[in-house]
Amino acid sequence: MAPGASIQNVINASPEGARIGLSAGTYRISSPISPKRGQKLLALGGAGTAVIKGSKVVTGWVKDGSNARWYKNGLLPAAYSDAGQCEVNSGTEANPCQKREQVYRNGAAMNRVMQLGNLRANGFFQDYQNNRTWLGTDPANATMEIARTPHAINSSAQGVTLSGLTFSNFAAPSQKGAVLVGGSDWIVEGCLFKRNNGIGLQLANAHRAVVRNNTMVENGQLGMGHYASNSTIVENNSITNNNTAGYWGADWEAGGFKATSSNGVTFRGNTVLNNRGTGVWFDINNINVNILGNTINNNYADGIRYEISYKALISDNKLAGNGYGMATGGGRGSDYSLYAVAAINVNSSPDVEIRQNVVGKNQNGIAAQMRNRGSGTYGAWDLHNLYVHHNDVTLATGARTGEGVQGLGTLSPVSPTTYYTAKNNRFDFNTYRMDATSAKRFSWNKSYMTFASLQTAGQERNGRVVPAA
Repeated sequence: MAPGASIQNVINASPEGARIGLSAGTYRISSPISPKRGQKLLALGGAGTAVIKGSKVVTGWVKDGSNARWYKNGLLPAAYSDAGQCEVNSGTEANPCQKREQVYRNGAAMNRVMQLGNLRANGFFQDYQNNRTWLGTDPANATMEIARTPHAINSSAQGVTLSGLTFSNFAAPSQKGAVLVGGSDWIVEGCLFKRNNGIGLQLANAHRAVVRNNTMVENGQLGMGHYASNSTIVENNSITNNNTAGYWGADWEAGGFKATSSNGVTFRGNTVLNNRGTGVWFDINNINVNILGNTINNNYADGIRYEISYKALISDNKLAGNGYGMATGGGRGSDYSLYAVAAINVNSSPDVEIRQNVVGKNQNGIAAQMRNRGSGTYGAWDLHNLYVHHNDVTLATGARTGEGVQGLGTLSPVSPTTYYTAKNNRFDFNTYRMDATSAKRFSWNKSYMTFASLQTAGQERNGRVVPAA
């Protein structure tokens, strides 16, 4: 198939299980593609050569008198409201993340403002009531594009393969993917998901999917989302620099990867870097999760957050530089406490094992907390049978690690002072590298203490503290 041909027409004319090759070039689509069962969509020229775009090229801009601004009518949908909590949610620039129609100049995203009076060079403003888009930079001699199509693929067919394709410039809504997979047994490999609003790739009821060797970069909300999809493998992907639209980085589904209500996910060998939010987040009713051998660095909030879910193994990961956005970013919910942000943060989840991870300098080390969050599909969301062992943890200056009680409410007959021990939560055999080995950098039952006091409390009987290199 050559650029300019209708991908959907070729799909419709091909049988189930057909191999459909896309030649090198750009394919602009105005509605989502829906493959048939077992079809394979492949880039014939190799990974990245076939580019599927949800943006349209825009010419005919009009200069606004003597003002240094230009406009074009007729590019926008009717005014709408969208979900999503934004980093900026008050004042004249409130809620920019809720708008989808991103403008690109020579392939680079321009900066959205929410008031015409705030328009500056390399910025754009969209007046949805009057269907007018404004630019703060002369569009002459530049390729101008605007994202308009919400999804590249939206399909519940089974057994589809996507290989080597690029998906970019889609106007996906909040919590939705530019590529939205709703069928079982998909393979998504060697693809690039770049500069899409919302989520780059989303699995929803997509059991037994394999997602490998892809790149998810500079997407508006998340690199990848994962909902109600069981027995999936997500491996060897690069998930970097996501949440460009400015969703709330502390606590609203923004960052690298997020999974909800899924059983048997294996997330391994991935590189998760520089996302403005949590790097890897499993939240609500996940169970039998394996988070293995990933490199997770320099994310705004937690490196790994495991929240109100169930049995998981977190092993052999390398984490460094996570959580510093919470302390220095100045955004909503900024906080550098142990229970707000850590390299690995377990919140109200039973049967979690954390072992053999190399935790470098992060805002905090390994955090475990109990809050009164209620119950889910597999029982109460509480912290019991946690085992943290054989990890190598470097505590940056001021960083802390350990457990504490927050918001227990009524959990009779277990009191806050005995909660963690009574629930079989254990830290042992870990090595801690610290600048001040006698500092109170450990937490147990909501009290900060020295390592010696932690051992007296019954934890880390075989652990050790050594000076940081």
